[in-house]
Amino acid sequence: MNFRPDQLLRHFYLATLTGAVAVLGTIYAIHNTDFHHWGFVLGTALDFIHGRELFTQVYVQYGAGLLLLFDAINHVWPITYTSIGLLTSIVYAATLVVIFLSIEKLSSTKYAIALTIIAFLFHPYAIFPWPDYYAGFCLSLACYLLLPNGNAPTNTRDVIAGTLLFLAFLFRNTYLINLLAGASAYFALSLLYPKLKDTRATTAIAAFLVLVALYLCFLSVQGQLTFWYRENFGAATTLYGLGGGSVGKLLLTLFSPYDIPTAAFTAALWVNVYIVVLILGRARSTGALDPMGSGMTLFLVTLGAAGIAQALQFYEPFRLQNACSPLYLGVACFLSWHPPVQSPALRRPPAIFVLATLIVALACKAPNLFNGHALSTIWPLIEKPRDFFNQPLQGAAARTTTYAWSEGIPVFQGHRFLPDVQNYYRSLSNILCGSDKKIVNLTNDSMVPYVCPGARNALYLPMYPYGMLQQISPEQRNRVMLGQWELDELIVADAAPPVAKNRRLVQFESVARPYQVRWAPVNKRVWIFAVEARNAEAGVDPSQGTRNSADIGHPPH
Repeated sequence: MNFRPDQLLRHFYLATLTGAVAVLGTIYAIHNTDFHHWGFVLGTALDFIHGRELFTQVYVQYGAGLLLLFDAINHVWPITYTSIGLLTSIVYAATLVVIFLSIEKLSSTKYAIALTIIAFLFHPYAIFPWPDYYAGFCLSLACYLLLPNGNAPTNTRDVIAGTLLFLAFLFRNTYLINLLAGASAYFALSLLYPKLKDTRATTAIAAFLVLVALYLCFLSVQGQLTFWYRENFGAATTLYGLGGGSVGKLLLTLFSPYDIPTAAFTAALWVNVYIVVLILGRARSTGALDPMGSGMTLFLVTLGAAGIAQALQFYEPFRLQNACSPLYLGVACFLSWHPPVQSPALRRPPAIFVLATLIVALACKAPNLFNGHALSTIWPLIEKPRDFFNQPLQGAAARTTTYAWSEGIPVFQGHRFLPDVQNYYRSLSNILCGSDKKIVNLTNDSMVPYVCPGARNALYLPMYPYGMLQQISPEQRNRVMLGQWELDELIVADAAPPVAKNRRLVQFESVARPYQVRWAPVNKRVWIFAVEARNAEAGVDPSQGTRNSADIGHPPH
């Protein structure tokens, strides 16, 4: 088989792009120490794998799709702290490939290379095993299927595209907002301008809406619809405080981006808004529409622009890259004059210059992209080693501080730890796994209940935030607040918890937590308490309520 030089360049670039994203994400998954966020996703998946019911016994904060997928994969590849990161890295690499193919179909290979380089520099690798990446892949693939394929249009591709939009919603339920917003904008504008009606877009939207309706009906029949709402949209307002202030903050960011990456992405958003204006202008004229079909163009660009809703909490690259992936298609339309643009100022040389400038600017920003706390990432292989007191190590101490493969804890199989973190989890495992008691985790470290094999988590959450436990189980929340511990439980906490009158907590063990375990009190000890019954001979009346935690004394600081 003979390849032209440009084909060889194309294949080499795609292989390099895929490999770079997957390898960088894999290295990060093997070395990162974010046991709060990564552990929460893994913990809920393990609870579901161990037989608990979604929504009523497993807190489904994002969507059921990821938990169902991990459960299926677990039959052939064990789900561990590292494997969920590897899977997410593969999915994100596939997303960039789909974006490349979509841009290439709309414009040219050169533009596809330039825009995906920008996409890579904007967000190089997966930093969380979150459903945003899986939803983003489904969204990107749906858009690719809706592009013209050179053959006679068939309903099959459009129905599959609608199904993929539903899967994007199933992975990340809040995508319902931007998917409905994009569809509503398309329908409203096509009613105003009948020329914009597109049968293929309508078919995909109809398939999506039917599947969403069936899913919500299923949840209602199962008695889980209220839980679904509380754990998703309800939590957004009650726990994370999203509201009018969040909208105002987002609008301010759109008009005044705070750094080069967000400025580049915001520029892409405004290009898509300009495309919508052009489409409406042509729809009002008597001329022919562009070859792609302006109705479909309108649907895709509004879908991409509506994805900005996922940035209501934080204007972060990983959220924007996935939810707004169709924006790259709008930029491709703009660069290729689809819809046709007659202005001499938009000739190709200036467009290429702008793309090259963006690539250089983002490349200069790359060190911060790979090691920037503002982007919620810590690149492990170039992070300066620190001591127990969070001070950078110098000289020989820094050179000899190395990562080591985890041993003895199945959930950390394939992970590499710094020595302090390795010793911390090994100590927890030795203490907690010495018996078959359930583990009540009252810390922010979501991995604590899973250092032992099997179903040992006593709560319906991997960690203990008061508000989240209230959403899924007020009964469990009350039990924790009143200290009504069971005799077969071990309590893991940062300080002594409350205890009911008919119970007594005995300090069982404590473990020093190193600074690398983020999202938790720095350099504090983790306390493990055993539960004992207070007998009637002690003169305790269980009906007299709850003793304050001060009655048993707080652990020394």
